[in-house]
Order: sequence, then C-alpha cells, then structure tokens
Amino acid sequence: MAAVLVGLGAGVLVPVLGATPAQAARTTLPGTLETRAQQTATVAVPVPAGVDPRWVTGALTVGDDARGTVLLLVNGDVVRSVPARAWQRVALPVGRGDVRPDGTITLGVRFRPDGERTGCRPVDPVDVRLANLHLLHQGTERVDLAPARFLPAAASRVDVVVPRNAPDDVLSAGLAAVGALAARYPAGVPVGLTTADVVLPRAGAGQRVLRITPGTGPAATSAEVRFGLPSLTVTGSGDDLRRTVLRLIGTSTGTGTGARGPRPDAEAGATVTRTLADLGVGAADAELSGYGRSATLLRLRQDAFGGPVDRLDLSLTGAHTGVPDGTRARLDTYLDERLVDSRTLGEGGSFSVETSVPGSRLGPTAELELVLTAVPEGGCTAGGLLPLQVQLDRDASVLTADLDDGSAAGRAGRRELAAFPQALAGRLPVALRGAGPARTAAAADASLVVASLQRAAAYPLDVTVVDAEDLLADGAGLLVGATWADTVAVRARLRPDDGGPRGAALQVAGEEGRPVLVLGALGPSSDVLRTWVAEEAARQGWDTLGGDALVSDGAAARPIGDLDPAALPGEVAQDVPDLAPEADERSYVGWFAAGIAVLLALLGAQLVATLRRRAPRPVSEPVSEPVSEPGPRP
Repeated sequence: MAAVLVGLGAGVLVPVLGATPAQAARTTLPGTLETRAQQTATVAVPVPAGVDPRWVTGALTVGDDARGTVLLLVNGDVVRSVPARAWQRVALPVGRGDVRPDGTITLGVRFRPDGERTGCRPVDPVDVRLANLHLLHQGTERVDLAPARFLPAAASRVDVVVPRNAPDDVLSAGLAAVGALAARYPAGVPVGLTTADVVLPRAGAGQRVLRITPGTGPAATSAEVRFGLPSLTVTGSGDDLRRTVLRLIGTSTGTGTGARGPRPDAEAGATVTRTLADLGVGAADAELSGYGRSATLLRLRQDAFGGPVDRLDLSLTGAHTGVPDGTRARLDTYLDERLVDSRTLGEGGSFSVETSVPGSRLGPTAELELVLTAVPEGGCTAGGLLPLQVQLDRDASVLTADLDDGSAAGRAGRRELAAFPQALAGRLPVALRGAGPARTAAAADASLVVASLQRAAAYPLDVTVVDAEDLLADGAGLLVGATWADTVAVRARLRPDDGGPRGAALQVAGEEGRPVLVLGALGPSSDVLRTWVAEEAARQGWDTLGGDALVSDGAAARPIGDLDPAALPGEVAQDVPDLAPEADERSYVGWFAAGIAVLLALLGAQLVATLRRRAPRPVSEPVSEPVSEPGPRP
C-alpha cells in the first residue's frame, strides 16, 4: 500500500485512496437507547464508508409487567414492531440508502402501551432500553488516507500510539489527541493512548490508529494500512507537534450533548447566562404531548457555564394547547430527580417556571425533567380527544449560573468526583511521575481519565502535560503516579505505602481552591490496579462516579464517600490520616522536634569522641625488643 509524506508547513495535502477488507462482518456499535413512557429515544450509529449495511442487532429490555408494543425506527420511520417483553434480541433491517451524509444511521425506539389508540396512555412510566448494538454488513471499507480526511465521521475504535520511551512533547500531543478524539466521538467508541509494542485489539471496520513519534523539523504526516489497520503517523516536536495533531482531529464535539457557541470565558464569582438552545437542547427534546404521562429529560453540562456553579436560576418559558373541558393536566419540573415546580394547566397560552437550585445539589450533568400528566374525563375508553401539547421555547428559556467565587464554602464542594470537569474551567493539565517506560505507562493510564472527563464536558478540554512540581506548587489538574510526598503536598487522603496491601485509587485532593485529581497505586506491585481504576472510570462514565474516590484492591473497584476507612474495599482498608491543617502542623512539629533531639545526641557523641582523642596518653616504659644483627647483603 502506497504512503505519502506531507509537510503540513507547506500546506499541501495529497490524498491517497485505498481499500482494506472489513475486519469482520459484525462490527460493535457505540451508543445505547433509553426511554421512558412514550418518548422516542434516538442514537446515531456509525457505518464505515464503503460497506453494505444489512442489519443492526441489539438486546431490547422493557420494564416489568409492561403491556404494549415497542416500535423500532430507522431514520424516523418504523421498520419493526415487537411485543413488549422483559428481554429479547431484535434486528432492524438497514441498507445503504439509510446512511446519512455524516456516515451514520439514526436508530429509534418508542414504547406504545396497550390502549394508546383510544387516546389514553397509562400514567406509570415504562423503561425501555436497546443496548449491545452490532452492525452486520458486507463489502469492504473504503479508507481515505488523506491526512485531513483520515478520521471517519463515525469510528468504531481509535488508538493513539506512542513509543515506549516517549518524550514529554510526544506524550503531551498524545494526551491532547485522546481528549480531542473523545470530544469528537461519543461514549462507546474506545479511545486511549498505548505504546507501539502492544498488540491492538480488532474492532472491525471503522477502526483507526494515530501514531505520534518524535522528530526534528516541521511536523509531517504519513498514512498507510499497517498490520491491517489504517494508520496515520504524525512526526514532530514541541508545540508544533501538538497543534498539528489537534488540527488533524478537529475540535467539534460528537457527543450529542455539546453546547453551542464558544466556551464562556468567565472568572470566579461571575454570572453566566445560557439558553436551552445554547446548552444543546434539540427541538424534539423540548416537546411533550398526549394523555397519560409523557416526559422529556434534558441533560445540561455544568461546565457549559465556564466553571463550577454555586447557584443556578432557571427561567423556563413555553406554551401549551388548551386543555379540553373535564380533562385534568399538570406539568411537573424535576432537577436531578428533585421536584422544583408543579402547576396545573388550563386554557391555552404561555407558561413559565421560575426556580433556584444551590450548586451543591448539581452533578457534572444536571438532569432537567419535565413531566406532563393528563387524564381525560372519559378515561382510557374516551374517543375523539383533542390533541394536548406542551412546548418549551428553547431560545427564551434561560438558565443563569452564579459561579463559585473561590471562597471556603465553594472549595468544600470540590472534594468529590462530581465536582469535575467543571472545576477545571476548561483546562486539564496532566502531571506524570516516573521516567522512561514507566512515565509512558502513567500517560496511558491518564488517557483513560482524560477521555472520561472529556465525555462529561460540554466543550473540548485543553489537555497539556506539565511538570509535576508546577502542579504541586499552585496548579490544578490530574497527577498520575504520585509519591508519598506528592500526596502530602496536595493533601490527598489516601497515600501510598510500600509496606501496605495492594491497592490503587483515583481520588480528589487539593487545597485553597485548587482542584486536583490524583491517580496512583497505594501499595506494592499495584500499577496494574492503577490501570484498572482508570479503566473503570472510563467504562462507567464520569457522570456515574460518586463519592470522593474510586478505589480498587484487585477484587473490585468501587466509589467511596468522605474517604471513610471502613468503606475501603478489602485489605485496602487502613488508617486514613486526619489532614486538618492543625493536625498536619502538629505532626510536622513532632517529627521536627524528634529530628533535633537525634541531631543533638549525635553532636554530643561526636564531641565526646573528639575530647577523648585529644586527651594526653599515660607515660609508659618503652618495650625493649631484641635487635637482630644485620646479615650480609645479598
């Protein structure tokens, strides 16, 4: 397969088109569809260019005792309906004509309960979930090896590969690449940093490899199909290497929950206002209709406001159709499963919801749920009911956030995993301990945390590698491979102990308003557990992490709250020191006093020895020894 070497400094991109056989006729797809009641859930799944899609398969689960039909949709059209069951495997027919210009097919799922055709639906919600998606296809993938078009619109897996002894500028470019790729591709597409000696798993068509290597001169690229995988190599050094990698990846968010417009450049304590449209809420998510119970769930990224939120004011406006005579209708508003407003709907017209929520009740992603409950006068058997609809005005509905001003009260709320990524204010410095392959391994573990944080963020994070001493001095970010002294410096509650049990943790540390995440081993031979903890953070998704730390002892990885020693898994349970400033100062004073005492004792011993050496020796008679006569010289 031919390859082309292009100097980006010259601004020339030469396309090299090639085709590689699809690795398998069955490709794992990212994404999961979840819905409640009668709302339609959709997800865009990738289709590699050139293949002939035939079926999308998945596992369909419906809530217990649900009676009705599940409608399966492709690009908005119902292609199959199946009776509701607790679990079943389903297959949706697809074809090349269903592939959109961006290389995806939109799948949908909706639950239709028994009795809906009579104009009434049950009030109780029904959970429907379609997961474990796979694409069955024929043909070969068409790979575009032009550097600017190397990454497909939809991918199945992307690995960032660096040398085992990669220098820091290569590691910085690699971690920045992982962050940009995690912003571009949704959760479910594996993205991470690894080394050139690792055998990469095969994910099927749509898989890509981005290799970053050190070099001199302007950054350059070469593309080829290597070991059966399309690979793009970027060679260079310094900031030019990092900028080139980011330019090739692009900065668009493909998570489906990215905010609109530029990131707010707000200072601590500022007030930031965003509309629902600014926060990425689509038109379909802003509508409710029908009788019984219907709901819409809006996920709002807290970092879309530019930093950690101290208080959030909601001012939602919209309109609804007139409620027919004899029909009872109510609109309830929930924020993170807490009821914040409830109102009865009457004649048609506008409505508004005004409420305030403290930032301490918000997670990285706030869930705003609106529920319409309507019961017609004649019940489920009534016919000829007029349509009932509620619609939010996405441009007029405003959320105003007062950002944390850095006070002690605000800092207290940051010592939990849910305080990230908004506490980073868009910047993610990464500090690595170790040298050579150990440092690269730390970067590989860091990449998993970077990807998890990025997918919980509304905007691409600015990921850089910084010196550990700078981060310890006054920085904020992620520290990987922390030593005992490092954990003391950032006041981490869990500290490594070479003589203790095996374990590893991803924990929140920091002081004086400096949010710091610390990923490291807690005992001997625990680097593999450090990797496991990082993998769990990526697998579970940052939005689901709770407590102050994610800890593993090799048997399980679980979150713990308030770093209670009794909550630590297995033998990792140990005495957690009280790190109140006064206690730390007392402990340091004790060690200092003990050191002074030892030093004085050593000085005293040295003085005694010196005096003894200088004391006059007692006079004694010389010992007479016989003197032998000299013999003849040889």
